[in-house]
Amino acid sequence: MTLPPELQTLKEEAEIVSCLSWALFKGWTLGPGADRAGPCPVCGGTDRFAIHTGKNTFNCRRCGMAGHGIIDLVMKTENVKFVPACEMITGRKVADPISAEESARIHQEAAQRERERQAEEEKRRLRAISEGKSIWGRTAEPGPVGSGGVADYLGIRGLDGLRLDKILLREIVAHPYVVEVKGPDGRMSYPVIHTGLCMVAAVVLADGSFGAVHQTWIDLDAPNGKVRLFHPNKTNADGSPLALPAKKVRGSKKGGAIKLFGPKNATRIVMGEGIETTLTALRHNFEPGTAYWAGVDLGNMAGKARIGFDNKRQEDEPNMDDLDCFVAPDWCQELVYLCDSDEAETRTIDKVTRGLKRSLAVREQRRALDPNMPALATSFVEPIGGGKDLNDLVRPGA
Repeated sequence: MTLPPELQTLKEEAEIVSCLSWALFKGWTLGPGADRAGPCPVCGGTDRFAIHTGKNTFNCRRCGMAGHGIIDLVMKTENVKFVPACEMITGRKVADPISAEESARIHQEAAQRERERQAEEEKRRLRAISEGKSIWGRTAEPGPVGSGGVADYLGIRGLDGLRLDKILLREIVAHPYVVEVKGPDGRMSYPVIHTGLCMVAAVVLADGSFGAVHQTWIDLDAPNGKVRLFHPNKTNADGSPLALPAKKVRGSKKGGAIKLFGPKNATRIVMGEGIETTLTALRHNFEPGTAYWAGVDLGNMAGKARIGFDNKRQEDEPNMDDLDCFVAPDWCQELVYLCDSDEAETRTIDKVTRGLKRSLAVREQRRALDPNMPALATSFVEPIGGGKDLNDLVRPGA
């Protein structure tokens, strides 16, 4: 959408300000690091909200408020529309007169700030990919059942009998789990709080290059096979220990996928959010000519939502300016998404619908340029409900 010149200048002037700068101006309490966490300005808490300083993004893991850039942040935290948000940030009205020289200066400064931000983010991305490659280089092929490794973990998940020599999974027997800890003096340390068996998979980007490692720490004595870990000095709002995820991704996952199984000449992709969900379909409902890939997370499968004229997210409609998420490759003729449980705050069906619509739209754009490209059919498998996912149907005792 093309903005009037005076509004475009106001927008650019607002975008010179970073999300972090606005948070500091507002007096929000945020911790150190690249992902600066603290109470959510909308729903409170202690560290459920974070601003990523490199990406200039924000997210609350409780109320779901998320977005990119200062204007989006102010719109959502101040409950105002686009123009008032720009006016709040800049301190001037859109109708205020501005000289051509000042407008040109603002344009140049905004462009320079964006170039600097993108350069810094690219440095972070390449560093993370390099660290992911280093981890991948320490992996080994999974051993047989009874070896105390990934094969035994998959058995706990009801996935025994898979040909692991045909699946892109590896393991590290003694892999450290590192956390970020803020000391009383404000300094950061990075202690290892656990070392143990880890299932590792590669996230492959759309161009076929290595993007990241997906790591799942395993405890073969746990009912679900995953280790239970707690942060050494963070708690929940009720004072209980803060549980940590058993899974971590290191690198760049944008638009990538974990290509667990991919036969030659496949025409269909079946994709779940997680490795275990996707392997459940492979193990218990295998279909020939099908690649079984994991989408890493729901955000990567869905991409960003379109913002309507009322400035509200249209959860099942894709923002077609966002292609930093998974899109079906050109050879794929059918894309099937597997849904995990659909709690109200997750809105799983809306999000998978959004991702499928994006792949369809992109395919039609490409077919307009190349009529020989195959059409794309899409569908999804509905969630089973009750807080469970597809793997719970086959996992003993789930």
